[in-house]
Amino acid sequence: MNTTSRLALLAALAGASLPARADIATAGSPPAGLVTITAPARSQVALSLPLDATTVFVGEVSSVLKRGIAWQLSPTDLVPLVGPRNALVLRFTGGRSAGLSFPVRALNAGARTASVSLELTTEDLTTMVSVGDPFEILSADTLASVFGSDARGLVTNADPDLADNVRILRGGIWQAYFHDGRAWRLRSDPKGPSRAFTVILPGQGFVLARRGASPYRLELVGRVPGRGSGPVLRRGEPILVSSPLPTAFRLADLDLRRLRDGDAAVVLRNGQWTRFVYRDETWVAGNGNATPRGPVLPVGSAVLLQRAAPGE
Repeated sequence: MNTTSRLALLAALAGASLPARADIATAGSPPAGLVTITAPARSQVALSLPLDATTVFVGEVSSVLKRGIAWQLSPTDLVPLVGPRNALVLRFTGGRSAGLSFPVRALNAGARTASVSLELTTEDLTTMVSVGDPFEILSADTLASVFGSDARGLVTNADPDLADNVRILRGGIWQAYFHDGRAWRLRSDPKGPSRAFTVILPGQGFVLARRGASPYRLELVGRVPGRGSGPVLRRGEPILVSSPLPTAFRLADLDLRRLRDGDAAVVLRNGQWTRFVYRDETWVAGNGNATPRGPVLPVGSAVLLQRAAPGE
């Protein structure tokens, strides 16, 4: 595993129940961090990767396609390679498209220009991205890089109902993955190809359904994300948002753009989803009690967010 080009996994082992912690070293720029996240035994938890992977390329859009972008190259630009074992993500960092991120499907480079095609569901980039928008290409975290190609410490089983499951929300649709003892599989296609290199987008989370009798612990290293790198909340497409910093946080700390009255945040605690609604610049619980900044959530948590429907 290349720790200089992706969010490196230091350990993914079942062990004693330990409190989540975050250690931040500020010697470099941006600062690096170490985060420990623990999923309790027999639990369902919404987790995230609260540290960024390494940026491998920075550019500016020169033309926009329906499912990709192109940009001008300088003589000294080194375009990263794309392959199953070095998955990449493109994240827009400014302009109209700021906060959008997509897995890179393919990358082509010529003498003066380069282009990428992106993995999208129903999106049309021409409606979301403008010429001149800045972007960065990041090393991508995958099921294999986060949990290991052998899923060490997780419960593996050919029956997905008996194995630990990782659920990823993409394009408003949940996809569940499990390890059958030989490879990562898609729950809806358990006899299909390995899904080890399924990308977990930066700034977004996943749900771990832990069936093991002991806690599961992740220790992750990476760089602390900057403000303004959070995802965009769009109508009709709920997203599972990552914690904004490698520390405990509240809903008011989420790095979001253009929150509107009626937008909802759903928090998974003790196996139950609890809904909060954003109104008049405060968060309101389902019982009507106002919690201006929202509940305190531990480091490494993720929050399900959904844009209010028209008229709400």
